[in-house]
Amino acid sequence: MSSLQSQLASLVLSSSAPKSKTGAARVAPSLLYNPKQAAKIAMATILEIAQHSLADLERRDGAFSEYAEGLFADGADTVDREVLSPEECLEIDTSMKSFLNL
Repeated sequence: MSSLQSQLASLVLSSSAPKSKTGAARVAPSLLYNPKQAAKIAMATILEIAQHSLADLERRDGAFSEYAEGLFADGADTVDREVLSPEECLEIDTSMKSFLNL
């Protein structure tokens, strides 16, 4: 298993973070920030950082450009997988796997 796969697996395991009385996570798993810092970052900010990073990747390799209108599209931060159909979730999973394999 690659290092990235190991890190992603640990994120999946830690995604069941303890919840506050309101049901909100007190910490959030992250590869870039400690869990408490990550919990304070708005999803819109995360998407903006990801879009800038994707733009850098696109300049180096055009293969990344196909993800700008999917995984990294404006509004991607509001997608709630809990309300998506299994087919829609599978489409997102397939796109993420493809992106991670570049």
